[in-house]
Amino acid sequence: MTARPTHRPCRVSGAAALLLTGLAAGCASSASSTLEGDASVWLPADLGSPFPDDGGGASVFAQIGFAGCTAVSGDAGVVTCTGAAPLHVTLVPVTAAGASRYLWGFSDGGVPPSSTLSSPEAAWPMPGSYDVRLAVGFGEPATSHATAAARITVMSSPTGGTCAVDAQCAPGEQCLCGVAMPDAGLPCPSDLAGGLCTRGCTGGGCGEARACVDLSRSAAGAPGVAAEPFRHPVCLPACTSSLDCRPGFQCRDLPVLVDGAGAGGAFTWRKACFATTLWDVGHACSDGNGNPAPGDCVGGACAALGARNLCTSPCVDPQANPCPSTAACATFNFDPGRPFCLPLCDVKNPCTDPLLECQAPSAIGWYGFTVGGGPMGATYCAPRRCSVEADCGLAGRCVNPLGTPDGGVVSDGGIAPVRFCLP
Repeated sequence: MTARPTHRPCRVSGAAALLLTGLAAGCASSASSTLEGDASVWLPADLGSPFPDDGGGASVFAQIGFAGCTAVSGDAGVVTCTGAAPLHVTLVPVTAAGASRYLWGFSDGGVPPSSTLSSPEAAWPMPGSYDVRLAVGFGEPATSHATAAARITVMSSPTGGTCAVDAQCAPGEQCLCGVAMPDAGLPCPSDLAGGLCTRGCTGGGCGEARACVDLSRSAAGAPGVAAEPFRHPVCLPACTSSLDCRPGFQCRDLPVLVDGAGAGGAFTWRKACFATTLWDVGHACSDGNGNPAPGDCVGGACAALGARNLCTSPCVDPQANPCPSTAACATFNFDPGRPFCLPLCDVKNPCTDPLLECQAPSAIGWYGFTVGGGPMGATYCAPRRCSVEADCGLAGRCVNPLGTPDGGVVSDGGIAPVRFCLP
């Protein structure tokens, strides 16, 4: 085996830090260990023994760097690259000048099992510990060689992490929307195509830094989607911002079951990481025909308000079914027995629907409303009042929903015939 300079151990995180620190300060990214040896032993048989055994010289050496994992040099100087399944890594050789050939071996479990590229990409799909070996030839043709070794440690994908099969998730969790999930005729949405490690839950049953999110509420008003595999109470990672979430997921206000509650039970709104598959309160929720689509809403309800309808959540009992901090419980004249969460708005956060506008609560008219529990002086996205068609733009028309002459009060319920912009 070729002799290499002696380096002191180092502890770094990330490929750039590993390479730069190792080169500048002399810490090794790998060192002589039992993982190294004659390349013909661990490379595929068809590659044979690629380099001569003359050992080169003391100035000939090879080291291994990584991108895509956390790399730490251990006591024996052998670097361990650690990440969650499925782990995708770019391997970066650090060698003496004159390197002309590279042969990598990734042991059982690596995909591909070997490579002759100078800086290959490889994947380790399943949790476990794996070896990485590198042989580098110097000169053209190669007249000397050096070898290096490192380890790969693949941990289980965390709650909320990506997956393809259950075995990639932590014990007790399953891979929702993974490739091995039986096809129920309702495929998972595209933003869950990377799979989701999780487990079913009741309130308070997910442990620290996790939340039991009741995604079954999204199917309450749309039973046709209830068979989709994610429409259940599941454990998701809690968060304070989207930086805490995996790529493609956002830190959102979601319905989290209170301790001991099951699907459809009492909940509160807390932030957790999830895809944008289900829309927040205040988002549009129309199907292809313009009808309300409650199955698209995380709160399980879609109000027929505005040009594109409005995701909401029932709040008949504000204690058991409250509203998120971005909304308040509103009661409309047209259906006083079924209050629902109405989104807050202001100059900085205007209504996005062309037929809705920021309004203070007012009990006048068919779409008049009152709120409970909202901030003092707040305004909400509600149907726009109008006098003429031009007030509604191209998206709507100015209508008296009661169908009675303007002015006065309708005897039924005492509702004033005020005009509103309707689709």
